[in-house]
Amino acid sequence: MKLTELSLSRPSFTTVVFIALFVLGLFSYFHLPADLLPKMQFPYVAVMVPYPGAGPEEVEQKVTKPLEDAFSSLNNLDHLNSFSQEGMAVIWIGFKLDTDPDVATNEVQRKYNAAVHQLPPDIEPATIQQFNLNDTPVLQLSVTGNLPEATLYNLVKNEIQPRLQQTEGVSRVLLLGGREREIRVEVQPEQLEAYKISLLQVLAALQGDNQDVPAGRVEQAGENFVVRVKSQVTVPRELEQIIVANTKAGPIYLRDVAHIRDTFKDPASIARVGGRPGIVLAIFKRTDANTIETSEKVREAVAALEKSFGVKITCAYDAAEFIKDSLAGIQEELGLAVLVVAVVIFFFLGSLRGALIVLLTIPTSLVGTLVFVRLCGFSLNLMTLLGAALVVGIVVDDAIVVLENIHRHLEKGEEPVAAALASSKEIGLAVTGISLTLAVVFLPVALVSGIAGKIFREFGLVVVCATLLSLVVALTLIPLLVARLARPQVQSDTSLQGHLDGTGKGFLAQLSRAYEKGIAWALAHKKAVLATATFSFLAAGALLPLHLVGTEFIPKVDRGEFVLKLSAPPGTTLEKMDALVQGIEQEIRALPEVKDVFTTIGYTTGQWDAGASSNVAELKVLLKVRGAEKTAPVKEKVKALAERRAGLESSLVLTSLFGGAEDAALRIELRGHNLQRLQETAELVRKIVAATPGTQDVRTSVESGLPEYNIRVDREAAAAHGVTTSDVIQTVGLYLTGKVAGKYSDGKDQYDVRVIADPAARDDTNDLPELLLLNRAGEPIRLGQVAKFSQETGLKRISRVDRQRVFVVNANLVEGYTLGDAVRAIKEKLAGASIPPDVTVFFGGEQKMFEESMRDLLTAMVLSLIFVYLIMVALFESFLLPLTIWLAVPLALVGALFALALTRDTINIISMVGLIMLVGLVTKNAILLVDFGNQARKRGLSVNEALIQAGALRLRPILMTTAAMVTAMIPLALGLSSGSEMRQGMSVALIGGLIFSTLLTLFVVPVVYSLLEGLKEKALGLRWRR
Repeated sequence: MKLTELSLSRPSFTTVVFIALFVLGLFSYFHLPADLLPKMQFPYVAVMVPYPGAGPEEVEQKVTKPLEDAFSSLNNLDHLNSFSQEGMAVIWIGFKLDTDPDVATNEVQRKYNAAVHQLPPDIEPATIQQFNLNDTPVLQLSVTGNLPEATLYNLVKNEIQPRLQQTEGVSRVLLLGGREREIRVEVQPEQLEAYKISLLQVLAALQGDNQDVPAGRVEQAGENFVVRVKSQVTVPRELEQIIVANTKAGPIYLRDVAHIRDTFKDPASIARVGGRPGIVLAIFKRTDANTIETSEKVREAVAALEKSFGVKITCAYDAAEFIKDSLAGIQEELGLAVLVVAVVIFFFLGSLRGALIVLLTIPTSLVGTLVFVRLCGFSLNLMTLLGAALVVGIVVDDAIVVLENIHRHLEKGEEPVAAALASSKEIGLAVTGISLTLAVVFLPVALVSGIAGKIFREFGLVVVCATLLSLVVALTLIPLLVARLARPQVQSDTSLQGHLDGTGKGFLAQLSRAYEKGIAWALAHKKAVLATATFSFLAAGALLPLHLVGTEFIPKVDRGEFVLKLSAPPGTTLEKMDALVQGIEQEIRALPEVKDVFTTIGYTTGQWDAGASSNVAELKVLLKVRGAEKTAPVKEKVKALAERRAGLESSLVLTSLFGGAEDAALRIELRGHNLQRLQETAELVRKIVAATPGTQDVRTSVESGLPEYNIRVDREAAAAHGVTTSDVIQTVGLYLTGKVAGKYSDGKDQYDVRVIADPAARDDTNDLPELLLLNRAGEPIRLGQVAKFSQETGLKRISRVDRQRVFVVNANLVEGYTLGDAVRAIKEKLAGASIPPDVTVFFGGEQKMFEESMRDLLTAMVLSLIFVYLIMVALFESFLLPLTIWLAVPLALVGALFALALTRDTINIISMVGLIMLVGLVTKNAILLVDFGNQARKRGLSVNEALIQAGALRLRPILMTTAAMVTAMIPLALGLSSGSEMRQGMSVALIGGLIFSTLLTLFVVPVVYSLLEGLKEKALGLRWRR
């Protein structure tokens, strides 16, 4: 090989190149960002449109549907989801994954601007922004201080929250808990009636009187003076002096019709850390930001804020801690893999010097690959480090094959330089073929589309780079080191086994002799060998229909925390919900395994604020020790505690790999247009799912909304009495929820002044018909004179998918059951159920992502097989012989499936990539056998003689490379560190596939090679006779 000749003729140049590469790699390592997963930006855009006072159906008809019609013509549109609820429309627009998110956001904004004139005039400004699938806090901060409650809240809201939001990497900061000061003007309805004054008059008086506004400029003696009219109150009681109306009897002051209270706003949420109420700041990072770097920047900002304002800001939760532990864990597993590979190589070679030479390829290839990682803008994350850990066995593979062959020449007494050159000529083509097959296998993985492509792109490219670099190292650095460090070893000419006399070598000698006999037996009993291989393949194929290997989208990762979600009946007040939650919160905190509990009431993560509701709560439970065996028992205890609480529905989920609470594992969508039939079908499907073994927490999205008290304006009666619909809407709104009429300043901070009816007057809907309005002539009119009243309960939320109404049935899975098991059983039951023809059933969520990702990854596997075959054709100049090498692939899949069944791991997108990896890994053994068999045939040996000799010569490198790769993956398969669930299944599949395929390949490939050679000879003989 030219590369080998160049390295041996220019040793200093070769050494300098690799030293420079190593130094650049180390530099890259210390400057690479670290994160849990690769950067994954999805082109999803969320549009939120507030429509105050409108019910779900009105929001759907007047806001949601017109916007869906407008957005349906967007380019590269993939899906359109929405929900309409009280006072809010939320629409999620999903684009095809190759769409630029910024371009998508701009297109949505453009479409909205064109459609906004079709929407009701009283909607509020829309919020349009990129939607993060994992919109969950990366940090949660608790703020305390020796300040009055209102002062502390104002400080956090006006100073701390804005400054944290300006921190690099932060997208938004959500303020939870705490109480904000408010001056309330609580109007007495009976006094309004006595004085014949309306609520709107009170509001207008406050808005006009309590002001501080510029009135103009005056030029005097060459100077300009700004003239301001300052009537804003400086003490809350001054509000009492504001004149509401003038009558013949004299002025009517605000104190005559209202009470002034210095109080707090009604809280929208309650937050507690460790059982202590307080103010909590939830920090969300940008989609493209690095979690660890964002965490560090926020902590720096927190230290500065504490110093500036004299408050205590405690970090209650930091997602970066798990990421750091996970990255440290996989780096430890990487180091352990290198160590066990060293032991294996030393065992097989019996030479410490040879083992050290091979081991040099690991840091050289891996550290050199980091240069590529940095140039591509990748990060150190679970996927790039997983690629590095798995590639440990691969990078020594080429080196082992080259070194073992040089070692064989040295044993014949050849000089080191001559041995290196002769070996490279002899083995160079096979080594190149092995590396190229590995590289082309990973390219489709790196280039696959969909979510799987987003996750595995960096993984695939890292493995490709490391593999190709290891090939260069094997053909240059290894021969150079051997030529410099090795010594000739004269051995007897009895055969390869003659010199295996050390510890370990004697065993290999016996094994080699046994293998020669085994090949001879296999070649004499071809049918038996092929029957055994076929039976194994069929037996492995039966594992899936027999449900012995489950399926899921992605492995569940235990972060040492989980989330308990609680909900009470609609209409439950925040105070009542708090009382319900406190008991269970205290019981959970009392468990010895629990480190802390972070509680939010009135808000749950992932709801985008629009989903906030007083009847929901979320308890994030942090454990003292991580690990599935530790978490599962605690989850069961917490689940039992929650189920004992009357009036609360609960569901319990792990924190997902991405940081937020996982959605329900099982999601079934029922789509159609008829709400009644959708509701009935949802209940039918709910019962089917609940009766399916392995499901729990089964629930539907059919939720009753708050009890509604509807006021319908009689337009004819209103016109006759001189009252407008706007008067009715404003008066009722003022009466029930109030309106901010201005500001009050205490010299430091400003607070809202809210006009609202007295609390006692707002407790009974029967009082609403008596509400006083004033017509244009100033005459008093009762609300009951111009409106009709009714009470009903509607839907809390109307969801739509691709412009169809949808109800969803969700369920979690019992420990030990897989998603595939549940879906299979439910589909069988649904096939016999009476589903209305106008209702369509879809399996969404994880199942949809699993099916789409499997389709993409199976395509990648097919492409890998085609590429491997094409390389083999080019390598052997034959279209027939590569079929022999292909046989190693199904044999590897057999071993992988048996290993997954034995360890109760699943087929998921991670283990599926392991199966694709096997396509490249297992063909190397077959390549070595076929290549040496061809060389022996060229020397005139018969087919059987050539195969027996090739087997004897190649047994040691085959066993060495297989053992190196298997032992390198054992630390990953053991799952000893944080986040190890992510890589366990892949490692198990690789170990099982490598071991099983190696054992069978050693016999099946020679048998098939012999059969194909026989067919070729018969074909040539027939052609010659013709």
